[in-house]
Amino acid sequence: MASACLVKTIYWTCLLAQLLGKPFRLQHIRPSSLLTTTTSRHRCGNGRRSRAKIEFTVADRNPYQQVPIDPPDSDHRSNTQQPPVSSSAAVEPAPVSAPQSLAVPPQPSSVTPLVPTRLPPLPVPQGSHDSLDAYIAPQVLGRRRTRDLDDSGQEEYGLPSNDIPVSADSTTATTSTGTSQPPLKRRRGIMSADVDGQNTSNGCGQPLSNGSRTDSAFTTAISNGNGTLKAASGSLNGSAGETNGSRKQSGTYDGHDREQFTRLIIQAITEMGYHEAAEKLCQESGFRLENPTVASFRAAILDGDWGKAEELLNNAHIAGIADPGLRDGLILASGANRSLMKFWLREQKYMELLERRETSRALVVLRTELTPLCADQHHKLELLSSLLMCANAEDLKEKASWDGAGGESRRILLSMLSRYVSPSVMLSEHRLAALLHQTQDIQISNCMYHSTVATPTLYRDHLCDRKAFPSIAKYTLNEHDGSEVWQVRFSNDGTRLASCGMQRLVVVYSVPDFKVLYKFDTGSDQSDHRGVGNIAWSPDDKMLVSCAMNVQIWDMETGALTRVIDQFNEPVSSCAWVNNHVLITGSFDKERTICSWTLGSHDTHKIVWTKDHRTEDLALSPDKNLVVALDDQRKFHVYNYHTREQVYSHELDHRGTSLSISQDSSSLLVNTQVGNAILFDIATREVIKEYKQHMGGEFLIRTYLGGAHELFVLSGSEDGSIYIYHKSTGELVSRLKGAHAPRCNSVHWNPTNPRMIASCGDDGLVKIWYPEWPDWDESMERSESHHNGSGLAISRPQ
Repeated sequence: MASACLVKTIYWTCLLAQLLGKPFRLQHIRPSSLLTTTTSRHRCGNGRRSRAKIEFTVADRNPYQQVPIDPPDSDHRSNTQQPPVSSSAAVEPAPVSAPQSLAVPPQPSSVTPLVPTRLPPLPVPQGSHDSLDAYIAPQVLGRRRTRDLDDSGQEEYGLPSNDIPVSADSTTATTSTGTSQPPLKRRRGIMSADVDGQNTSNGCGQPLSNGSRTDSAFTTAISNGNGTLKAASGSLNGSAGETNGSRKQSGTYDGHDREQFTRLIIQAITEMGYHEAAEKLCQESGFRLENPTVASFRAAILDGDWGKAEELLNNAHIAGIADPGLRDGLILASGANRSLMKFWLREQKYMELLERRETSRALVVLRTELTPLCADQHHKLELLSSLLMCANAEDLKEKASWDGAGGESRRILLSMLSRYVSPSVMLSEHRLAALLHQTQDIQISNCMYHSTVATPTLYRDHLCDRKAFPSIAKYTLNEHDGSEVWQVRFSNDGTRLASCGMQRLVVVYSVPDFKVLYKFDTGSDQSDHRGVGNIAWSPDDKMLVSCAMNVQIWDMETGALTRVIDQFNEPVSSCAWVNNHVLITGSFDKERTICSWTLGSHDTHKIVWTKDHRTEDLALSPDKNLVVALDDQRKFHVYNYHTREQVYSHELDHRGTSLSISQDSSSLLVNTQVGNAILFDIATREVIKEYKQHMGGEFLIRTYLGGAHELFVLSGSEDGSIYIYHKSTGELVSRLKGAHAPRCNSVHWNPTNPRMIASCGDDGLVKIWYPEWPDWDESMERSESHHNGSGLAISRPQ
């Protein structure tokens, strides 16, 4: 019976040679001396077992490669132990043409169903069976081949091709005709958890607020075989399936540090309320906004857990002293004052105890915790001690200018403390917004013809067109009867314009139609023709003050004269409003060179500041801290408004004619008789920029700061032209020739409309200047022609 089995085996070996299409020959058959130790057990027809050992060596194959063959009889199964087939070590089948379908017998559960382990029954064609050549091979069984290496040099293996697709859950397989497609690659080492498109990373929870990489970034990253890390999750071409090799991300984003940029984005979208998006970005990028210690510090402050907050502060490291690569924990910025930070924490704790009326505990904090930190700051301790006498929480908040634990005080405290925490672990508030503001400010300052108060778009670089810059005299106003006009001033809301000059007349116009609202005759003596040298609007624009030999205050709602202040021996040269009830005047009268006036219901209280010099011009800083007076020699004097004490005096090379202080109260513009305007830093007295192309002379020429974002310096000139300089660069932006003759005395920019300028001169005229394109918009791509209502048709850009 063993011989019958052997014959059948030889028969099938020859048949396999036909199937593979290569000539095979049997080198030797050695039933008892095999090169392998594998024992084949064949059940014969009589039920007994034969223990014959048989080896078949094929001439054109590796002599050590085994080819197991089973007889076609279902009762004679092969009991040869086959090595298990691994998906990562198997070789792919060669692509061949195959019939439409072919049933595959059930597979053993212990064998990976990538390739059939038993031969299917072959159809026997009609005709002679004497020769093996009579059998036509219907298919080539699944030989595996090795795919190409992936980009990293790692071998990758695929699922079976379309020739014999096999389902792990099915007992049958179906083949299809045509050329097989390359299989979907699978990286070795990645389990099948990602095949369904689910991200295996557990993320980093809620995005915190700063710091280093999350631990999850390392647990979800695996080696690709060449030492680099690739994310285990992701999809290919936007699908939810498995990636065909992760993309290797660059260490920078267009030259910027990827981690820093990502953390800024996480902070920004968190502040805007997009918490789920922030969490997703945190998970996908592997970066977190804050490490757990910093998050605990933040939470302790916002929750009022002062003990925890101080404990974390005590354990904080100092940047540069600790390990430079330290990424976890609370890290203070280099030079941080830990004692000051503790004082702020304990001060907040003290205030909240007082708010809750726990006076005894607050007193203990004051004595044992606050006093040791500021023993040398007696004024501070006195102020804190005085708060113990507050009758209630409202009284406490008012005296301490503090909004309580339920207000913004804790967030303000956190913002103050964050300045001393290293940005590597804790970003300052709204950091991305601050960077965007800086970018916009730079673009605005570089715009030579900036003429809009609108915030520039973030979508493209900002640039204003020159034709949107004031350059055309749209209105010419002649209400001073040909007399010299010395000054023009727009109201603070830009809805009215006032002018004054040689005559005692003050004229008020409405804006933008420039109809006359009021004409004020300021002279009490008909023979007095010294005129009005200065005018100023009150902060609420309800009053207008005129300066001549006295000071007169006019009601802008009724046009009535409401108050006359004193009679001076010499002209009042200048004035400035502190608020709607207090103003300051400068005069050539040395007995009252600088005075402050408090307007009561029925009387006026006067305070004389100094008698040291005459005052040519005077200006109050917008922050109400400094008063600058220009004398009639070559100096300007800076005073502290609150104490009325002189801070310093600065000598000029030439006599000055006018003053102007910037809106941020940091710089001072002084015009001189020689036609040289100088911009000073008030704090350091250093010259920031000089503007020299206009002409000076013996007469008073005024120079002001103005325009959109206060980017320009405007000046009249002895040659009658208007000169407009760029404040930052000093470059002459525009010269409006022949604006007035023989000289232009004053120019003023509408504070709410950067495309409107008013000027006046010795020709007795007031002119209103507009752009060639008055309605130009930087976002406008095309527009039809526009009529500006003054009889002048202006063609707007197409």
